Amino acid sequence: MQMRYRLFFACMSVTVLILSSIVEAQTTVLPSDSQGQHKINPNVGPGVGVVARGTTLSSGSLVRRTRPTTGAAEMLRRTMTTRTLSRHPLTTEALARLREERANQRLAGGAETKPLMSEAELRAWIAPTTASLSAEKFITLVHSSNRRSTVETCHCPAHPTGGIDREARVVQELESLYGQRPLIVDAGGFLRLPPNERSKLGARIVLEALAKMKVDAVNVGITDLAAGTQFLRDMATSTSVTLLSANIFDKHGKPVFTPSRIVSLTLKDGKTAKIALIGVTRPLDATRREFTPANDATVTTPAKTLKKLIPELRKKADLVVLLAYYTREDVPELVKELPPDARPDVVICGEFTAGQRQSYYLENAHTTDGVWSLSGGFEGRQVGVALIELGKKGKVQNVYPKLVIIEQTIPPDEAFTPFVKEFQAGQLELLRKGI
Repeated sequence: MQMRYRLFFACMSVTVLILSSIVEAQTTVLPSDSQGQHKINPNVGPGVGVVARGTTLSSGSLVRRTRPTTGAAEMLRRTMTTRTLSRHPLTTEALARLREERANQRLAGGAETKPLMSEAELRAWIAPTTASLSAEKFITLVHSSNRRSTVETCHCPAHPTGGIDREARVVQELESLYGQRPLIVDAGGFLRLPPNERSKLGARIVLEALAKMKVDAVNVGITDLAAGTQFLRDMATSTSVTLLSANIFDKHGKPVFTPSRIVSLTLKDGKTAKIALIGVTRPLDATRREFTPANDATVTTPAKTLKKLIPELRKKADLVVLLAYYTREDVPELVKELPPDARPDVVICGEFTAGQRQSYYLENAHTTDGVWSLSGGFEGRQVGVALIELGKKGKVQNVYPKLVIIEQTIPPDEAFTPFVKEFQAGQLELLRKGI
């Protein structure tokens, strides 16, 4: 009788494991746009990924997309492996071996499981559909943030996205599509925390890749200061990337980085537009359980600096763009602190807000007292694209935004693939060394 009970409970345990794995792979119902664009999963936080591609099971405004599964046996094996590792006395060593095995698989690469997009498909994927293409005076803007030392495709089993080589192809296609060089900016958060050797390696490769992409400016966020200002200065020198910040000062009260710069772009009508770029970050928030930044810089509230800087730049530029390492919820308060003559035309929000519904991420353009704010993606899995239409006096007439998912079906720019390979090989080497 005891043996029967033991057998019964053993069978029940295995059944529970299988059912939990199946539930984990259940379908997710999400709104779909007119092009069937894959959207960010609102039910997960950062680092989890976006909704998987799958078969459309229902029509209308809701589609059901299923995650690809590898069978109940494989799901059970993964679950049991995870639970075994959590109890095993050699958890660290076993987990390191498992990570190394997966890193080797990523480094080896693999064939595409789906055909790559054609040029027409890629253009439809990346172009803001509401844009007035007849406008002769607009700026093509590409904006990113929260890269967190990452240049490769995310390790999301359901729907891998990202890759700096595919993002570079998006930028290349935008230039070809609109016949003008895009304005390329990053709003900060390029260093993953904690600032160990692996995150520093990734941050360096991120900036090297952005330099090759001809990024116009990269903002320094509060999290990027965790490795110290000297580390950032050295990277800026070695990569020739312009790091901006108007409210980070050294112990002598001097700006650590360039506060602003003016970029000239040739528009579709042949005229030249001058864009002023300014970088700021929020100060360290004592109410949050945050990291301790390196004690070699002082971060002030940006309003005082912006009140002086923006009116001066407006005399020299047609458009003022503020790169702010703030969440989009905090940007309106920042804008309202500034008098009308000291407000930027566009704010690129750098800090990521996790745990929101999918519509929050897709509707990434808003206005506050006439100032447009745009927010981008996470870890290079998405990139923001916007066409900024200028009026007769250089004022922003309209903004046509789109959050572009960096799908694996986007053809990669092979000139940027070495950055991905270097990142993967470097991470694997540090992993083998136990770093």
